[in-house]
Amino acid sequence: MDIRRIESNEIDQMVPLRDYCFSRKYTGDKLTDYINWTKHSTSTGAFSDGKLVGQMMSLPLSQQLYQHTFKMAGVGFVGVYPEFRSGGVMKQIIKESLKLMREEEQYVSVLGPFSVGYYRKMGWEVMFDSINYEIDMRDFPEIKLDSVPVFHRFDFNDWPKEKIQILYNEVAEMKHGWMFRDELWWERLELREADSYFVLVEDGFMRYRKSGTTFLMEDLVTKTYEAQKQLLHYITLHRSNFFKIQGVSSIHHPLNYFLTAVPCDRLVGNQFMGRIVDVEKTMSVVPVKTTTNCFYLNIQDPLCEWNDGLFKVENGKIERINDQVANDDVIIEISIQALSALFFGYKTIEELSYLNLIECSKESLNQFSETYQFQPVEIFDHF
Repeated sequence: MDIRRIESNEIDQMVPLRDYCFSRKYTGDKLTDYINWTKHSTSTGAFSDGKLVGQMMSLPLSQQLYQHTFKMAGVGFVGVYPEFRSGGVMKQIIKESLKLMREEEQYVSVLGPFSVGYYRKMGWEVMFDSINYEIDMRDFPEIKLDSVPVFHRFDFNDWPKEKIQILYNEVAEMKHGWMFRDELWWERLELREADSYFVLVEDGFMRYRKSGTTFLMEDLVTKTYEAQKQLLHYITLHRSNFFKIQGVSSIHHPLNYFLTAVPCDRLVGNQFMGRIVDVEKTMSVVPVKTTTNCFYLNIQDPLCEWNDGLFKVENGKIERINDQVANDDVIIEISIQALSALFFGYKTIEELSYLNLIECSKESLNQFSETYQFQPVEIFDHF
């Protein structure tokens, strides 16, 4: 079995593999979108006698984390033909893919899992709980506004592309975990959700779609709470058109504060998992509360040898070391998936300790907790 990068002249083999491994074949705009991304992504494949039998695509994206812009590998379209689903073929593909991510300076990776348990074994961890909500339009309250807004409505035929794109990335820069959207990503949305509408106000916009008598809120992007209220008020102007409103939020999103006062059905789901690809590059940007502590992180990452081993944290800085440590040194045992859960703010140090996912003394745990200031992320895009 040959595990390597899929070359441009081999991309045509990716379409039949994807179609076989997933429930529905892509046609029309979705197929156009998929082929477009195969040309722009880094894809790792398993080859048997020159035939592609397994693949993993890494989309070149970027994400705002701890006020830094990270190149992010958005993993998608992972599949292996059934007759080759033994012998650890996919594990080999993932290991090679992680190596390529690091070479391309994609130090974090995000995916939508088909199996949380499987990807945990590969080092990814749940990073974000989304809230899928459904509201009866009759229960949606009237919104009190400070002034009468001016609404500008568009679709993809006449949308003010540059203004929307700039506004989105300006807001993303203020959000922890949001993905920046480049031209390619907007092209993807236009191909996959061509029936979208935009409504624009001074400090924000909403992208939405119609599904029968249901109003589908896809994006709510605002610089101010007043802009959010204006766009929610816009929804109420559709009372005669829709019976229900559906959308996605999070525990930490300002919209959820509004929803707590609205009768609605809310379902929590784990849409995303994240992984640290390079420990030193990612942990070095996490805010530090105190620089007086000195301890060691002994990280287990069997797929990434550059992460697997001992790291010294001193004066708020982290570096990999090859030295032996003394018996009385503060050593914290942690897996890459547990560290990823911390980095993306999904779990606290205390929660991971309770789950026996961190092994150390109470004193060591206190030093770890006192040093880093992890923050929960939000991410709403789909790969």
